[in-house]
Amino acid sequence: MNSNTSACPAPWQLQGHGLIVLLKNSTKRVMADPAIEHIMVPALRSRFSVLMLVNYEHSNVGPYQELLYIPGSAQIDGRRHLTISNIWVSSQASVDNGRRNWGIPKQLANFQWQTLTDGGQRVRVEHGGQTLIDLRYQGKGWACPVHTALVPSFMRTLVQSLNGQRFVYTPSAKGRCKLASVQQISTPSGLFPAIQSSDVVAAFEASQFQMTFPVAQVQARAHIHV
Repeated sequence: MNSNTSACPAPWQLQGHGLIVLLKNSTKRVMADPAIEHIMVPALRSRFSVLMLVNYEHSNVGPYQELLYIPGSAQIDGRRHLTISNIWVSSQASVDNGRRNWGIPKQLANFQWQTLTDGGQRVRVEHGGQTLIDLRYQGKGWACPVHTALVPSFMRTLVQSLNGQRFVYTPSAKGRCKLASVQQISTPSGLFPAIQSSDVVAAFEASQFQMTFPVAQVQARAHIHV
């Protein structure tokens, strides 16, 4: 972590907008992902994975943008939990504090987020001159209010392992959400999981959302069941 970055402990309150994409899972994609711990690969048997692009307009460390990938859930200490394998953000403060507070393996990248003339969005994320993802999407229809209180906590609890510790946390959020179409998606560099348009099951544009990241439970490294 960057020693010049000030600690900003949880809980965090964030506001922003973004895209949530449900993907068909792929054994090939999981096996090829170097960001997933080798021991966890056999345990990730979910039918779906999740891609998210988020523009946080307000957070405890200021505005930043985020690209993340959840390859599925794994059986950890007898319970099945989601885990983030790949996550890139536009702020060093977010990188360092994400690792400190929740064990989230954030890395730094450059984001280009633009509104197109047809009202759609194009997001391009780069690292070291290489494109992690290039994606175009457009929301459609009416936005409905949503709240994670309607989702059982075990279905939104995440577990991360970092530096020999296990971090368990359950984010909550509320906002508005509508269907979206993903018009283009490519991950050409190999630095991010290989995803293509045919993998998309459903996509949703979230707006006016408020999210809380609570204090994580920090314990000894979890035992992963295969």
